[in-house]
Amino acid sequence: MNTRLDTDPELLDLVRRADPMRDPRVQANAGLDTESALRLLAPELDRPAPRRAPRRRRTAVRTAVLAVAVAAAVLVVANVASTGNGSAVSPAQARMILRHVRDALAWPPHAIYEEDYVTTNTERDGATHTVEYHEWLSTSPPYNNRLIVIVNGKVLWEQAFINGRRDLYDPTTNTIYLAPGVASKDTVGCQRCSSDTPQSNSALSEVRYLLNQPNVTINPNAVLNGKPAIELTFDRGRFSYWISPSTYQPLQVEDRFFPGIGRFPIARVLTGSAASPNLLSLQAQHPHARVDHSRTDYKAANRVVDMRGALTGR
Repeated sequence: MNTRLDTDPELLDLVRRADPMRDPRVQANAGLDTESALRLLAPELDRPAPRRAPRRRRTAVRTAVLAVAVAAAVLVVANVASTGNGSAVSPAQARMILRHVRDALAWPPHAIYEEDYVTTNTERDGATHTVEYHEWLSTSPPYNNRLIVIVNGKVLWEQAFINGRRDLYDPTTNTIYLAPGVASKDTVGCQRCSSDTPQSNSALSEVRYLLNQPNVTINPNAVLNGKPAIELTFDRGRFSYWISPSTYQPLQVEDRFFPGIGRFPIARVLTGSAASPNLLSLQAQHPHARVDHSRTDYKAANRVVDMRGALTGR
């Protein structure tokens, strides 16, 4: 496998963390090919890897909500609360917001839902760290989808589920690795392998979830970046979710305990000619990439993706 890693400092950093004295080439920054790097990292790679979850950002949100939710779900209309500016939503307003959110989740068939989610976390020393998940999801079976993972402005990898097969793209080698078979049922992101629909993997589904929970404060007159917004606050003020009052799509989510802001530059449903199948295809997006059919190479590439996933904090 001809995959030199001279332009992949993240993998070299992982080797250094494992044991910086294992190979002098690591210290000298001479670069390692994939096979050599994987041999150095073998003890770490052979450990059971945590399952990657492209939707990890919502896991924390839902956990926080469940922590304050009662056993039986109660519509927020029964929990009308005053907002910070003294205004309050009436039961009719709450029902209207929930109805609009449900309508926004009624996607047409043969469309593509596009969502770009960018998180910015601030460290104690003031340094910032950004992670971006840009994905496209088909609204019709078999629910093919494509995901790009970007950390601090650099693409770490891409993946696409086509008919249940998880293919990978490595930008450092400009290579597409074709999966040898259909992904297992527990593979995150494989809608064809589960009963999940694309709607259940969208950020808007979180908004609907919140609107069906108690102890959520709604401010229909909020302002975000100088524009009108609807703010949902929960977990005693730790989290806030802002949505558009016109499209009801998500705009921003904030965690005030661990300073971090997640923004949604894109959250839309593409229809007609805009919903091109090429958006879901690695080969269409990278027509000049080398296509690797080797089962062994795919396994190695998948391990590299696992290690790069550690860089996203996933």
